[in-house]
Formats: sequence, structure tokens, C-alpha cells
Amino acid sequence: MATAFYNLGGRLAQFQSLNGHEQFWEERWSRRDISSFLEAYRNGRLDEFDGLFTRYLPRDLPVLEAGCGTGHFVMALAARGYAAEGLDYASDTIARIKGSAPELNVRVGDVYNVDVPDENYGGYISIGIFEHNVDGPVSGLKEVRRILHPRGVAFISVPYLNGQRASWMTKTPTVDQETLPDGRRFYQYYFSRNDFELQLAESGLSVLDVFPYSVYSGLTRDFTLGRKLHERSFFHWRIQSALAHLCTRAPLWARWRWAHMIMFICKRSQ
Repeated sequence: MATAFYNLGGRLAQFQSLNGHEQFWEERWSRRDISSFLEAYRNGRLDEFDGLFTRYLPRDLPVLEAGCGTGHFVMALAARGYAAEGLDYASDTIARIKGSAPELNVRVGDVYNVDVPDENYGGYISIGIFEHNVDGPVSGLKEVRRILHPRGVAFISVPYLNGQRASWMTKTPTVDQETLPDGRRFYQYYFSRNDFELQLAESGLSVLDVFPYSVYSGLTRDFTLGRKLHERSFFHWRIQSALAHLCTRAPLWARWRWAHMIMFICKRSQ
């Protein structure tokens, strides 16, 4: 059953067929060769976040990736000398990471109730987690604030309500429930910059910088031509790879227009 978009609580919300979020991600990651994937990040590769992470993360405090998935950024940060940890609720995936790279510090856990004392982490990374909470991101963001060291910096990204997606809001019907009559369930929200900054402020976090990213994904998700070309593998893989790389170097105006994700770099409010 196809993905559908609705207005839920004043936000653009995506609904799709799924039995549960944990099962969805376990199944998705089970199709990936984790050993080979981790090996590709053993050299410290950080993709689009290279300059951001190295500019802000303190070297003398541990760094947590909450919702680490396949663990590749934990691998990359550890390779660069950070005391990196990974936390995820996908127990099967965590077991596969430990089997492939036992040196990595990853464990099963709940990002809404992290098993550490207050002010424990100098760095906190969350890439696409809090949009999946139908009640909104505040409870998760308050936990970020609790475990973030006073000198710490948090990197939190969510799907971005870019201009194309904002235009959909005028066309999407409004719903008031997590599960639709056809069986499709809430999957995620899309956030405008202003909306998410308000959620951060309510949670005791202030914004240092904002970074819209993943332009290639935005172009191939939001626009019919781009989506069809991508789905049908119209481009040779070398051309596709070159286009994706070119998008990582897109100017800021293009990022604000077409980016799929938006990252907020934050610290604790005084």
C-alpha cells in the first residue's frame, strides 16, 4: 500500500503500511551487509557531516549516537579518536554490529530513557529519530538536554518541510488519529525550521547552527521526474553517484529549497 500524506496536528505527516517501527527498521537493516558497510567507514568517513562534527564535537568527552542503526558513524568517529558509543532499540541489528566489529561500543537501549547519569555526553548525535514520535519530539529532546554535558553539543536532524512539501499542506486532508481506516499507520512528521526550533527551546536547548542536507534525496523524493528517474535506474550508477556527490556540494540556497533533511546543532540553554 502506497505512502500517503496528511495534516496531523498542524504538521505534514507521512503514513504507510507497517507493523511497527522497530520491526520496520530491523527488516530494512537486515538487507544490508553490515560487515562491508562498516568497513567503508573504518577510515573515518563522515559523509556530509565531516566539517560539522569535527568543528563542534569536544575531544575530551564521550559521544553518543542515539538511534545508531547500522553503526557506521560510531565506526567513523571511533576511527577519528572519539570515545564514540551507539544506542539503538533494534537488538538484532546491534547483535550483527557486535559480530562484525566487536571493538565498537554499541548497545540496545531507549533513546527516550538513556541509561547514563545527567550531563554524561560531550556529543549527542540523532539522525532521523524524533520525527517518528506521533506525540512530537519534546520528550526525546528533554532527554537530550538531561544527558548533555554543559560543554556538550547535540546534532539532531529531522525531515525538512521544504517549499515543495509545505505546498502539499494546502492539499492534504486533516486526520486526528495514528492509524487510518485503511490500516496505514503514522510513520513520521516533516518539520519547518521555525517549528523545530520552538520544540528545542521548549526542551531547554538553544541552536548554534542549522544545516539543511541530503539534496539528492529531496529531488528524487519530492519531484515526479526525479523520482521516476531514480526508481527506474535511468542513470548509470556512476552518473547517479556523481550527481549525488554534486548535491553534497550544493550552495546554501539550494539546500534550503530542496533538502530532504535538516540538522540542528544545539547546546544546553543557560
